[in-house]
Amino acid sequence: MDTQSQFETIHDGDLGAPVLDVVQEAVDAASITYARTPGTDVEQTLRAELRSRGVRARSEATVHALADRIRAGGEVSVGHHDGSVGLRDPDTTVAAADLPPGAVRRVGSWAVGNRDGELFAVSRRCRHQLADLSEGTIDADGCLVCPWHQARYDVTNGEMVTGPRGFFGYHGPTPGYTELVRGYARVLRLRVADVVRRGADLVVVRRG
Repeated sequence: MDTQSQFETIHDGDLGAPVLDVVQEAVDAASITYARTPGTDVEQTLRAELRSRGVRARSEATVHALADRIRAGGEVSVGHHDGSVGLRDPDTTVAAADLPPGAVRRVGSWAVGNRDGELFAVSRRCRHQLADLSEGTIDADGCLVCPWHQARYDVTNGEMVTGPRGFFGYHGPTPGYTELVRGYARVLRLRVADVVRRGADLVVVRRG
């Protein structure tokens, strides 16, 4: 059984993204919650994050497997490499013409960018408050900048190199809070993928 078949939609209708991309976003959100509050009930949090996105696991075994990986720390990826919860092999594409130098685009669960001809792909959700990084910008140092509170990411390894300036609706200096966010973001780095050219398309290929 492949990993996609381990999940199902709750209601009829389009999720707006592939099921595995939706599941990955839920897992990322649950991982961030656990990093902030280690005593969190991970299974309950994960179920809630899946449900809020219109998806559920077909069995509790799948929920427990993902929750165990979240508690173990580090990156948790969802896919069908070996028919279990594990590595993904996404073949999502964007037209090369739609990604000129300086641009960032949403490609499935990835923020794909072009920094002066060097292509990159990182997971879309900021480790601070889950802003969509595909709506961010590339700064003069080649870092991806979050559109909400300007956290900066090294796109070669997914590390947050500058913490956020603010939270929720506030924008400004927050020295202690900024370092706290950077602290757990060092563990929960963005996922990083390769981008290869195939004809007129750019294809995101998961590493691993």
